[in-house]
Amino acid sequence: MMESFLAKAVIVSRRSCGKHLMFCEVHMTQATNENELDTSGDLLVKLDTVKIVFRRDSDNWGNDTIFPTKKSSLPYGAMVELELCQYDKESAQNENAPQYEVIRWKMLKDPRTEAIENAKQKSLETNERNPDCSDGISQTKYFESRMNQYLKFHSTSTKEKQTDIKKKHKLPSSSSIQCGKDMMTFSHGRDKGLRAKIFALFLVEKFGHDFFQTSSEGKYNHTHILDVAGGKGFLSFELSLLTQTQCSIIDPLIRGKKEEQQFRKRDIKRIEKANGLIPIHIAKCFVLSEECLNLVRDSIMILGLHPDQCTEDIMDAAISTNTPAAIIPCCVFSSLFPNRTLKNGIKVQTYDEFIIYLMEKDDRITKHTLDFEGMNQALVFDPRIAV
Repeated sequence: MMESFLAKAVIVSRRSCGKHLMFCEVHMTQATNENELDTSGDLLVKLDTVKIVFRRDSDNWGNDTIFPTKKSSLPYGAMVELELCQYDKESAQNENAPQYEVIRWKMLKDPRTEAIENAKQKSLETNERNPDCSDGISQTKYFESRMNQYLKFHSTSTKEKQTDIKKKHKLPSSSSIQCGKDMMTFSHGRDKGLRAKIFALFLVEKFGHDFFQTSSEGKYNHTHILDVAGGKGFLSFELSLLTQTQCSIIDPLIRGKKEEQQFRKRDIKRIEKANGLIPIHIAKCFVLSEECLNLVRDSIMILGLHPDQCTEDIMDAAISTNTPAAIIPCCVFSSLFPNRTLKNGIKVQTYDEFIIYLMEKDDRITKHTLDFEGMNQALVFDPRIAV
């Protein structure tokens, strides 16, 4: 292995080329400890911008280090500690080749954490299931904070470039926020709406219209459908129209410029025209806490349409409270959950393995394939089924 040295740097730009190669430009710094940061966490001393490369297949790569397989692993403005060695430019035969190769790295300061803190605000909603919620994240304030962080290292004076900056700093999903990550990718809204409509129709056909009507059982009032990581409310609006039942979206992101969730005007008009119930937004992260479990116990059903990292929590909550549930899993996030193992001992790495892993939790879970493109496997937990 070539001679190496340690350095601290700030990520300025990065380009991912799959699971084995990542290029970055970084501002090197002479800082060797936290005393060389100013009160805002910025660098006091900046050196030239240099090019570095992460090569997973390199003999120099440290196998004890997690490889940054996605650009979101190295966000703009992140301060990192790097163990570097000289890159062999002659073998690359490219004058623009990186100057250094990364052997190991670790995150010292994630700018998204600061952006989320700046965007936190108290929800103004006063419904009985959300009397004092403080987990709301303003989408607008998050974008503003990330844009300001971006502009520290990129000069721009035109408003048109600010739109491009927002696209580069997409707001993380609700489940990503609670895990401290920024990993979610977004597809076209029309596709999401179609998926939601197909899923809602499937649920009504599967359980029957009468199932969704409110009822009381013991000390819990089953008065709402709980839509976890429901985002803009596509699924909740469709179910509200089909069943005339109150839907509650539990999602920390507060979309719109106000301090409470702003739904699309056309969705609200559809509900009002049908004399339906506009969904309630609960600005919280869904975790396996007693507070969230009480929300589940109070619900007719708990749902998740591509809910990302909280997929397993939804199923676990449903099983532990004996509440009907339906989820359509999407990403596996094997690097975030390396301990997931099938009953036969195989580590969960693929989508099909993730489906099997979830179904192995309870014999009452059934699988159904829905008629839309992409991740379309619906898992239904029905406690009424005799085991």
